[in-house]
Formats: sequence, C-alpha cells, structure tokens
Amino acid sequence: MSPLIKTVLIEDHELTRMGLKVAFQQQPGFDLVGESGTGLGGLSLLNQYQPDVAVIDIGLPDIDGIELISRFREMQADRAETHTKIPC
Repeated sequence: MSPLIKTVLIEDHELTRMGLKVAFQQQPGFDLVGESGTGLGGLSLLNQYQPDVAVIDIGLPDIDGIELISRFREMQADRAETHTKIPC
C-alpha cells in the first residue's frame, strides 16, 4: 500500500469544508489529519501535523489565508526539513 498524503483543510464556510472533507475521504491515498474554520486554528494544525498538503481558504475570519501562509513559511524556515505544499 502506498503512503497516505497527510492533508489539512482550512476553510471558514462549514458547508464547503464538509463537502471538501467528504471528497478527501472518498479518495484513496489521502488522510485528512485536521480541519479548521479559522486561520489561527489552521496555523496551529499546520505546526502540529506538518502535513504533506494544506488547502487554505484566502478569506478567513481572523487572519486571511495569505497572512497564514506567510506566518507558516516563516516558522518552516527555522526547520531543517520541511515538506508541506500549499497550492497557491
């Protein structure tokens, strides 16, 4: 069995998040390890799980997705090995 792709989903609209969650769960090879409806909660998940892929909404209620990505990349710069991909 091939390794699972660890994924984090950060989306503030609950219905959209639920739909994306179901879509990921139906695809073999993906492991949705965390989800959040806020940018700060999402940043915490990214640091906790160090997923392979993060799907991030741009318009989040507390900090926008661009700021979240910027903060996460700053935190990753201090690590020797980083592998999280964030499609932009």
